[in-house]
Amino acid sequence: MMEHYFFNFNFMGFYDITNIKNKVNLLTELDWLKYTERQDVFEAHRQTLCIPVLFDINYLNKMGEKTDYYNLFQDEIQSIKQYVNKQKNKNGQIIRFEIVKMPAKTKIPTHKDNTPSLVEHSRIHLPIQTAEQVFLK
Repeated sequence: MMEHYFFNFNFMGFYDITNIKNKVNLLTELDWLKYTERQDVFEAHRQTLCIPVLFDINYLNKMGEKTDYYNLFQDEIQSIKQYVNKQKNKNGQIIRFEIVKMPAKTKIPTHKDNTPSLVEHSRIHLPIQTAEQVFLK
């Protein structure tokens, strides 16, 4: 029997992804292959590629470490933080920031996250490029 997980997704509006998309488009194939720790550690993410910007492989309740990509995306992190705080009427922090690429015709298998911050804190998924056939359940 397949186990089902139920989440409470909240639509937060439309965010202008132009600047972040332009910066993502600057990344090379070597950039996408530089860090494989996330894919190596988590079976569910084996088919993805990741650019870690603020990264903590243990997903603890702490600020992730700034990687080589932090300076490139620093302004976008601040802009997204301001947007989310305005939408949620809060003064939260972004403690992790990862850009993930899923090659066409791949999927992330159903799984349950159980690391401390993924269970206790909000996550935001911001599609940079997608298709109508792609969905998050």
